[in-house]
Amino acid sequence: MSDQHPDIPRQENAKPRQPWHRSFGLGTAGFEATKRAVFLGLLMLVLLIPLNMIEGLVYERDNRKLEVDSEITSQWGGPQTILGPILVVPYRYVSEAGDAASGTPRLGTSQLYFLPKHLEIATDVKAERRAKSIYEVLVYGGTAHLTGDFAGLSKPRADVAPEMIDWSAARLLIGIADPSAIRSMTIAVADQAPVAEDALQRDAGLSSSLALAASLSTLDLAKPVGFSIAIDFRGSSALRFAPIADVTRVSLKSDWPHPDFSGRSLPDERNIGAQGFDATWSLGALTRGFPATWRLGEANPETLWNTTVGVTFVEPGDVHQQTDRILKYGVLVIALTFATIFISGLFGGKKVHPIQYLMVGAALCLFYLLLLSLSEHIAFLHAYVIASAADIGMIAWYAWRTMSRKLGYAVAVILTAVQAYIYDLLQMDDYALLAGTVALFVALLAAMIVTRNIDWYRIGKERAA
Repeated sequence: MSDQHPDIPRQENAKPRQPWHRSFGLGTAGFEATKRAVFLGLLMLVLLIPLNMIEGLVYERDNRKLEVDSEITSQWGGPQTILGPILVVPYRYVSEAGDAASGTPRLGTSQLYFLPKHLEIATDVKAERRAKSIYEVLVYGGTAHLTGDFAGLSKPRADVAPEMIDWSAARLLIGIADPSAIRSMTIAVADQAPVAEDALQRDAGLSSSLALAASLSTLDLAKPVGFSIAIDFRGSSALRFAPIADVTRVSLKSDWPHPDFSGRSLPDERNIGAQGFDATWSLGALTRGFPATWRLGEANPETLWNTTVGVTFVEPGDVHQQTDRILKYGVLVIALTFATIFISGLFGGKKVHPIQYLMVGAALCLFYLLLLSLSEHIAFLHAYVIASAADIGMIAWYAWRTMSRKLGYAVAVILTAVQAYIYDLLQMDDYALLAGTVALFVALLAAMIVTRNIDWYRIGKERAA
């Protein structure tokens, strides 16, 4: 008979509950390593906050630079486009609604537009920088010589009688995108004496155009009517010309070594070097895609502004764009650094406190802020070297003093290699994606090789007594 009182429930020999992580084969230290890995992932997500804040600061500084660009270019001159010359001549025509009482026809007045037969444009441009506060803006100044002729004026159109054309009231239109940036202009038409810009007037026949009275006689029409135009201009960002003649040749020379040719057609010949570039276009009437002669209302001359060729002056060393591109790799740099510390801790048996990871992550974020502030005052390469050296030195010293000497050396070597490789990626345009993908592949392969002999299920398991 049992001695246990019937009112007292029988006690079962219950086994102690096994911690949940033991069911996955993780020992105490192994579970701690897993927790650290999860924590590092969460910490990397947290560090996205300061990275995004720095990225916002980059955008803010870039917008400020754009404001300075706008202020300077409004005073100096904006993107410049030169169109012309176009010969405009008034003529009379018989109106369909005649005078019924007298039986005499009523005459109306309209205009004829003529594009040149030949046009040659020779331009020499000098680039320079204008500074305001800590920002610099690339602008240019130059001279353009336009020479050519109008041919076939004696019998321009079959539907317009030559005697109805008033050649004495002819005008020469020259389109200038930013007339306020023209420093001087000299124009000569036919055998007339050259006149300066004070003889020009604004004209509504073409937007942003200047007109010169160019009275022609019957003798002038017996041969091609030549013209010669010299323009001293300023501008910024881009320079374009409209190839409006039946045969157009454009020669453009500049001392800026970073051109981006744009427009309807690329140059036939171009030479780009450290001292600048020169380019040549040869274009015909088919490229122009516009009639050589038209009456008012038959065609819209405004479309000629869209038939330009020219160049954009590219400034490749924009510090805000480069800093923003480097920021895109911020998570990668943080991940590689944390992985180095984590894997070194597994082999060395040295535990790294979360606060130490946080210190290293903060130092890595500070690098981008230091780079941005330095690059606005000195050359980007120098700023990158100084910021990288300061950041790598600080992190390596901290790892050496608080973790281990070998880890300090390892972090310094890896960060130096990563920062050098990222700078090389900045110099690549066509192969940046390929090079970045290869770098990630190599980094992952190296991590696999280093950790290939680690038994992740047995790591840290208690040894049997």
